[in-house]
Amino acid sequence: MTGRNERDSYYARVRHYSAERVAPFNAANQRCPQARETERRLLIDRLDLHPEMVILDTGAGGGYLVNGFPPFALKTGTIICTDTAEHFIRSIPTPFLGLVCGMDAIALADQTVDRVSNLAGLHHVEHKADFFAEAYRVLKPYGLVAVADVKRNTKPAAWLNGPVDRMTDIGHNGMFVEEGDFSNLLQTAGFTDVREQHEIYMWPFADWSELILFVRDLFRLSRASLYEIEIALPQFLTVSKEGSSVTLEWELTYATGRRPA
Repeated sequence: MTGRNERDSYYARVRHYSAERVAPFNAANQRCPQARETERRLLIDRLDLHPEMVILDTGAGGGYLVNGFPPFALKTGTIICTDTAEHFIRSIPTPFLGLVCGMDAIALADQTVDRVSNLAGLHHVEHKADFFAEAYRVLKPYGLVAVADVKRNTKPAAWLNGPVDRMTDIGHNGMFVEEGDFSNLLQTAGFTDVREQHEIYMWPFADWSELILFVRDLFRLSRASLYEIEIALPQFLTVSKEGSSVTLEWELTYATGRRPA
């Protein structure tokens, strides 16, 4: 099964995620909020947030990105989170608004939001042009979209479509971007002031055990033992130790574009 049918099959499985499947992902981010903080901050900084904005986070999961928004955005703004999995939306804390919908079919009216974000969700969307067309549609004039995702032929890509694919119960067939893909997609959708940059950074952990448990829960590796994860991880990703602390190297391509007047 390939193409759009493959994408739809993945979404059908994720859409019916149970609360038990959602819980480990959310728990990993809550237990180790420092792990992906640089990754999150790199995207939030690109959103150029201001008070009283309407902000849409797509593929929001349990709300990890929006939980890192600055206090003024949380206090004065309207923050909308979308995801295909109803249990992810149910797990998002108030005061965020939740909508169950796909990243390429956003259930909002035209020109209703100031910002659109997506952190590491677009590799599940085959027809990424549909997402950028939708982002353009829902953004107000001068609105900004900011995205980040895995690039093809990188270590994270090999990890996700290798061990993660084998060790999780729904599989993982990521459709990753090439260098320049985000820029082309943004420009084709009509965005201006397009910028794209690849970032390499670290996920820090207190010790090896914390890292292994985080990886197991974040990627929902329900088919693997902790020992199997421990063996596979350094074969695919760069892990460094300094004393008892451990860091895991990760990388994403970040891109932004602005809707003109």
